[in-house]
Amino acid sequence: MKYFYKSVHTVVLVLCVLFSVNSFAEGSLKLPLVWGKSVNSSSLPDWLGTDLTRGIAFHNNKLYVVTRNTTVTPKTADIRILDALTGTVSGTLSVNGLDASGGHTSFPANDIEVSEDGQILTCNLALGSDAAAGMNKFKVYKWTDDKADPKLFLEYDLPNDVRLGDHFTVQGSFAKGSKAYIYAATSPHPGKTFQNDKVYIWSVTDGNLETATPAIVKSQRLKVQFTTSDYRYVDGEFGSDPKVAPYGSSPDDGFIVNGNGMFPTRFKKDGAVADSIFYGNMNWSYPFNSSTIVFAEKGAKIMATVACDPNLSYDANIFVKDITADMNNGASCFSSSGVGTLANGNRTSDIASGTIDGTRYIFMLWTNNGITAHKLEGLTTGIEPEKKQNNFSVSPNPASEYVRITNVENIKRIELYSIAGNLVLQVLPIEQLNISSLIPGIYMIKILSKNGTSEVYKLLKNK
Repeated sequence: MKYFYKSVHTVVLVLCVLFSVNSFAEGSLKLPLVWGKSVNSSSLPDWLGTDLTRGIAFHNNKLYVVTRNTTVTPKTADIRILDALTGTVSGTLSVNGLDASGGHTSFPANDIEVSEDGQILTCNLALGSDAAAGMNKFKVYKWTDDKADPKLFLEYDLPNDVRLGDHFTVQGSFAKGSKAYIYAATSPHPGKTFQNDKVYIWSVTDGNLETATPAIVKSQRLKVQFTTSDYRYVDGEFGSDPKVAPYGSSPDDGFIVNGNGMFPTRFKKDGAVADSIFYGNMNWSYPFNSSTIVFAEKGAKIMATVACDPNLSYDANIFVKDITADMNNGASCFSSSGVGTLANGNRTSDIASGTIDGTRYIFMLWTNNGITAHKLEGLTTGIEPEKKQNNFSVSPNPASEYVRITNVENIKRIELYSIAGNLVLQVLPIEQLNISSLIPGIYMIKILSKNGTSEVYKLLKNK
């Protein structure tokens, strides 16, 4: 991984001079700023402590922000509730019951998450090597609502060389008859052989933890894509401060992991690499990434991650990408405003998202520098199939190399679009369309006739 960054550092500097933040943006996705409590806006909250505020979560128009509290003994946490539309603090969570003796350097709340049914959870930061001090237990606490006291929900003794709790992720609902999952990715362990290549997964049924022993998925060699055809491998290392973003509705659908020192990478349920970001689709001003989320919006699968700029004193923005077809083929954009450049040596951050009155919001926390809220605009579902008059036909479907099109004598032009609505290919009338070079995924073939009408066909491109 170190070799990777050294080898591209010069390229990074050159490209940063030549291009602005938006130069690499694709499509029409936009992230206008709604509000910011940050260094850049001269409105940094006085409660946002240095290197202490690292976790945020969204639910029901509220933003939950956890700050590790080191001013009292034993150490605890301050967890504030913000109005998601304004950033104004509206209350706090009770911390009665958080055990400060059970985590690394006694941080009982290091990140925060909310389940689909509104259960609020926090995790501590734990190191397996801290057994002698009694701080080797990874713990998750749960509030039933923001008026309740937290209760211990999960406790697990970590192996000697494992660090867990820099981030965690909650997926699903704790309601009766529902399933939920808790994910945590291992981080580099101080003084130990790197073991930051595993994802721990706990299953919850009917609101009850099935077992305190997690399923452990070990990642295979990370694949970093340098060009559309050239891959290089790095032995499985998630980097520091990694976060897991579930890719589907359960661990069977795999997950994306992103951390400082790696590009977002999607893994299958067994740890095999399924996809990764091609660096050309990331603005080279922002090679270091951290927290990542994946959500569905208007029929598309969207990934959002925090990206910081080493050439601007590590100021941060949000990078959003449509990954419906894959992680490299779809519209993308950066937020238009940074947060601040106060020292954040670990490049710690968090990101959250949700809808308010039908509008998608994305929230970013950049440690030491503040919090911003953005709207996601410009996302379309691609080209919707028009009512066909059956003047043409496209076969086979699915296809891997070629598709045949009938009645070409009546065709003016053929256009091929990605599911995100981006024009991929445009050709004159042809009976056999070569699609062998396309990345597997869903496409739309738009056939424009000589009489001015058009028909759109959905096409599935196989490998």
